[in-house]
Amino acid sequence: MSLLNRKDSIVITAIDIMSELGIQGLTTKEIASRQRISEGTIFRYFKSKNEIIFSMLKEFSRFDEDIRDAVIAMDLNFVETCRYCVNTYADYYESYPAITALSYSYDGLMNEVQFADYIREIFNARISFIKDIVTKGKEKGEIHPSVDTEGLAYIMEGTFRTIAYRWRLSKYSFSLKDRVISALDMILENFALK
Repeated sequence: MSLLNRKDSIVITAIDIMSELGIQGLTTKEIASRQRISEGTIFRYFKSKNEIIFSMLKEFSRFDEDIRDAVIAMDLNFVETCRYCVNTYADYYESYPAITALSYSYDGLMNEVQFADYIREIFNARISFIKDIVTKGKEKGEIHPSVDTEGLAYIMEGTFRTIAYRWRLSKYSFSLKDRVISALDMILENFALK
């Protein structure tokens, strides 16, 4: 197995462990067991467990960057942009449910000084992206100019996050995509201009 493949494989295994066992269950011993390698082998790729966690967080935030780049390249209107983002996130989460464990581990990781700034950066970047979408919608006359940009960004992010959390708690027993699209339609009905 190449360096890149083994390193990526360790990160994916760590995400799966966090999803199943929580941050407390994420140990290099558990990663090594599931990878069928020695703990020493893990440390050829990562200096510490914290470095593995940073790599997990980077994996999670990389998807945000990909969506931002796609939205910029497509130059969609407000409603199309919102639908694209929600659909894309829902597809990603439904195809890789374990990744959702990271966003619900933020609180625990925020207590660790080495992760706090990076987690804030991920969260703030996502909110800033949504605020940019709302601002552009307002500038194009697709949203009423009096709408509180930050408030709407929080409503949109919070709604998706809450539904995804409920989906996770239900052991993925409903269609995340259907539920978030339905919620998005309610939000757009109240904020997007016809």
